[in-house]
Amino acid sequence: MRRNSVLAVGLGLMSIATAAEACFFGVPWQLFDHRSEIRQATPVNSFAWEAEHLVPVSVHQDAPVDANDSYDVQREAAEKRGLGAAQLAALAAMRAAPDAQAAWAAGGELPDAIRLYTAGGVAFAHGDSGSASKYFAAVLGLPPGKAASRSVWAAYMLGRMSAKAGDARAAGMYFGKTRELAAQGAADPLRLATASLGDEARLRLDAADTPGAVALYAEQAAARSSEAVQSLRMVAEGIMANPDRLEAAVRDRLTQRLLVVHALALTGDYLHALHTGGTEYEIGYDGFFPPDDTTRDSRTASLQKLFDAIRASGVAVAGTDRLAALAYELADFASAKALAESSNTPLALWIQAKVALENDDEQEGAKLMAQALRTTAEGQAAGSLEPSSVGLLHGEASVWDLGRGDFSQAMSVLWPVAKTYWGDVAYLAERVLTTDELRAFVDAHAPEPEPPPAQAYRIDPVDELRGLLARRLMRDGRYQEALGYFDHVRKDDPDIRADAAAFAAALDRSRTAFWAVDRAQAGWVAATLLRNRGMEMMGTETSPDNAGFEGGELQAGYGPGPGGPSQQQQYAGAVGQNELVRYDASRAAPDLRYHYRYLAADQAVAASAELPPRTQAFAAMLCTASEWMFSSGATQKARAIYSLYLKAGAVVPFATHFGHACPAPRFQDVTKTQVKLIWTAVRDVTHRHGGRFFVLGLVAVSGVIISAISLRMRRRRAGGA
Repeated sequence: MRRNSVLAVGLGLMSIATAAEACFFGVPWQLFDHRSEIRQATPVNSFAWEAEHLVPVSVHQDAPVDANDSYDVQREAAEKRGLGAAQLAALAAMRAAPDAQAAWAAGGELPDAIRLYTAGGVAFAHGDSGSASKYFAAVLGLPPGKAASRSVWAAYMLGRMSAKAGDARAAGMYFGKTRELAAQGAADPLRLATASLGDEARLRLDAADTPGAVALYAEQAAARSSEAVQSLRMVAEGIMANPDRLEAAVRDRLTQRLLVVHALALTGDYLHALHTGGTEYEIGYDGFFPPDDTTRDSRTASLQKLFDAIRASGVAVAGTDRLAALAYELADFASAKALAESSNTPLALWIQAKVALENDDEQEGAKLMAQALRTTAEGQAAGSLEPSSVGLLHGEASVWDLGRGDFSQAMSVLWPVAKTYWGDVAYLAERVLTTDELRAFVDAHAPEPEPPPAQAYRIDPVDELRGLLARRLMRDGRYQEALGYFDHVRKDDPDIRADAAAFAAALDRSRTAFWAVDRAQAGWVAATLLRNRGMEMMGTETSPDNAGFEGGELQAGYGPGPGGPSQQQQYAGAVGQNELVRYDASRAAPDLRYHYRYLAADQAVAASAELPPRTQAFAAMLCTASEWMFSSGATQKARAIYSLYLKAGAVVPFATHFGHACPAPRFQDVTKTQVKLIWTAVRDVTHRHGGRFFVLGLVAVSGVIISAISLRMRRRRAGGA
């Protein structure tokens, strides 16, 4: 049997790194990391979701008390509803009474239904079943309007007492009465109507009526009872563990369907656990741990027996799309295709698409996958796929598009589930799409949101994608374009757009200012902004900067991590050449962690070159650039910057601790130093060559006088003429 191997994924999700990832949108599992396994894996829903959707909701449910409290606390809160102070005191007195008769005497302030039921409860607590039954029956004998506050409670207690006495018929009758009264509007804050289904199902199991028990548990599960889900699991396990019961069990269509979804959960719940991201549905079996080979082989044999028993039963299949999924899991692709084609649910279309892929018919698979996506968009997923499985369908479709080199389509398909698979969205946006392709996608699908309320903090895929694009444009040197995508959406980064604009302006001035000292000072402003705000302005979402984790160095980041997909074993054979080319072309320059710090140091060095080497500002700028590199672990680069200072810089007080605790550059002193140097140079020249300068001065003055006399004489002649 072809089985999906996702051990690495399962164990990875248990790591501390992934726990940190969960602080983002949930648990952003990355399908792209395991493309081959995803393309082969059987589509499944969680067992809990399937159990809750075996039958429609039928039981009436009243507004509950706080489900987080213990049952005793819930009961006490429910008892006190609608009672005044005097009545609450009477209720407390009844509960404290030594027997039912004393309790009845203490409850004169209470309505008849509450007084009777409480007296019965006291009798039950003291082991007086006979009196308890009479009091509870008396509640049911009241007119409906007067009995409504406790009639459901009384009927349920009579059912429990009958079951304990071994009278299954009477117990079933009272449990049915419990649900009937709740449906008629009687108060049921403790969800006793739902609980009665499980109690009655237990009686059916004791009577060897498995179909009857399954039907009742299924109703209870539809009412969102976690106890019912576990009961259905145990029923299914019991049948699967006893082959002699299997043949009879599959003749009941509801039990048959239960066994199929149970079987799918056995093979897929650990996979499902990874892509749900912590939804309301809990994993019932394998959790995060895939089965080992021995367990897998035994399960394969068990699943095959179930599949064969269903096909041999002659009973109409309940849920052909689920049975098609089971056939696909067993690598019986012909049966999977035939069964899936008899249904038109999103799950059936998904199975058909995967069978087409197994048959190397990529074109047909793509068409069927697109059709499955379209049916979910049209609202046809209900009853076929749970929300997280719809997300997985989008993710797998994106994997297919990525494999075919249709990168923009891969992004479009994945975008609706960006919160679940943000890691893959970030990988596509930053490393696979070109900058222009990403900008076109953002403009079409992630327009600038409305400004949030003051001091609001919001994490949303639209905000994150726009920020990712802005930083990528900054890295490309397209500063003015980038400013339009820095949105004011986070209270901790309110000025990032202003800082980015200031950086762009400073960088431009460092190239265009007339005076060298102005160019140097502007370059220094750009360098410090880049060092201090580089993560927010141009940090990579994925490796090497991990801006998505605020720069944290985690074991499991976004995308394939350092080295790229060509260096990762799980990408072998699943990444096309065009994707690799794009990945390499989109690397940060330099491709080092906190890459913007290196750019900041280079900018500071370039700015220092505009200054006279013998100035404090020259030394201070190089000192700080070296400090930035030391703090980033780039010792060799820090020492290279120090060498630049040694070659030309003046002796300064901080030279002894160069690269540590550097002072700010004093640009105001540079102009004074330059004027002083020029005056000194002029003085030295005139001192050494004073005689020559005197002669040249006389010649120059004589020339000026002669020129003035000649000009005056020409003007007189012209006037005489």
